[in-house]
Amino acid sequence: MGKIGFLASLTFALLTSAVGFAENNAAPKERAFKPSLVASVKNSQNVYNIVSKNKWFLDFRQSPLYYGLLYDLYPTLFSLPDEFSASKDSSWSGRLIDYVYESALKNRPVQVFYYQQARLSSPWGISASGLSGAESKAIDQLIKLFKMGEDKDVNLSDGTTGKISLIEIKAQKWAVKKDGSCFSIGKDPKVVFAMSRECKPVKINSDLEVDINLSMLFPGLMMVREKVVGLGESMKVPFQWNGNENRFVLAPIAMGLNKDNIFVSKKVATELLKILPSDSHFFVIGNIKIWNGAMTVESVKNFLTSNKRTKDFQKQAAAVLLQIPVKAGDKLETENALIIETGAINQAQLDGIGKVFETKFGEVFTRPVCGRSLVVSRSKEVLQKIQNVCDRKSPSILDRSELKASELSSQENSMSFFADVGRWMSSKIEQGYLSKAKQAKLPPTMPEELTKSQKLLDQLPKYLVKGSAKDQNLILK
Repeated sequence: MGKIGFLASLTFALLTSAVGFAENNAAPKERAFKPSLVASVKNSQNVYNIVSKNKWFLDFRQSPLYYGLLYDLYPTLFSLPDEFSASKDSSWSGRLIDYVYESALKNRPVQVFYYQQARLSSPWGISASGLSGAESKAIDQLIKLFKMGEDKDVNLSDGTTGKISLIEIKAQKWAVKKDGSCFSIGKDPKVVFAMSRECKPVKINSDLEVDINLSMLFPGLMMVREKVVGLGESMKVPFQWNGNENRFVLAPIAMGLNKDNIFVSKKVATELLKILPSDSHFFVIGNIKIWNGAMTVESVKNFLTSNKRTKDFQKQAAAVLLQIPVKAGDKLETENALIIETGAINQAQLDGIGKVFETKFGEVFTRPVCGRSLVVSRSKEVLQKIQNVCDRKSPSILDRSELKASELSSQENSMSFFADVGRWMSSKIEQGYLSKAKQAKLPPTMPEELTKSQKLLDQLPKYLVKGSAKDQNLILK
């Protein structure tokens, strides 16, 4: 198998490994087929500029991972001006692709969807809405000329059924759905049909808006998400276009809050930051009001079940929702944890509190760390990893000086948010390779080509933002 073929098959394992948390942690069987991430781009020309002009992306295009991830995608979606582009193809199919791109997909809003579901050939897809009559005709012509057989029936896990078309362009098979003024395309028929249900004209206020469905990304902790870190089901993250560097940069995040929100403004204790692993992909820290007095089974139960915040919930504390990579044997998994500042806690209280969480989420493991915090997770390995950080056997987020995480303990804030997209993607490469290596009896050590790609991903921007709640609004910047 050649390099491209190997990486293409590896990509399948890599991307499907992203759904491991949901499967390993007993998510509901009839889970809604909803996107975990939706990136809405106001002008698709900016995407074209990233893939053809951005300095980091130009370096990334020289890596083998790029061929494995994007070789199949860009002739249709980006029409890149290089030796692999349809623009360099003088055949009628190449000219048609260019025509469709120029007339329907360039300089218009597009949405990129990511679905965290099991057994998908690819979790990604792209959708465009509000097509004009001329644009619709161009895409109809594309589908008609490249269509393979009859429309395919699609059955989603939530019981929804429908049809999509299959097309083949330059030996690449695609699923497409054209419905009125909406057009969706991707590799997986289920993804394309699911996207078509979401396809409608959208108002995009920023150059790029990323909608994060926290219930889909963190299914195991969704019932405490709003209570302990103040986050609802979704979170919208805006970005502005930087034309000088051909990239998107994070813009201030505005979040509306309920009148009875539980946020307070305080400094995050250094002791809490010291137990957050340095390789965390994501964490959100909410400075909130919790139960008064000591942590007991009854106080935790009331906190999780109460719909209103009363005088019984006035004690200030920090709660962390965390996502980290953990190794279990020859596997690398992405796992979640909840950390709450509790003060001292004895074993009897710990056992009882664990039972309270289990009634909400199924089997969980709890552990006090560093004397003042409680960790709750469905993974024993997570508890041990955080304990190792507490014992200084492993580095913490504070050891990454470039993040300036120490500012969280020197400045008052209500909520802070951290995301390291590069490390998240890098871990997916390793997850995918380890999964593939076990099946194909490959060496357990990744080849140099993939480790080089990981280093490139580590150069992607890291985001650490913080803000305070005021007048029922939370501004993060």
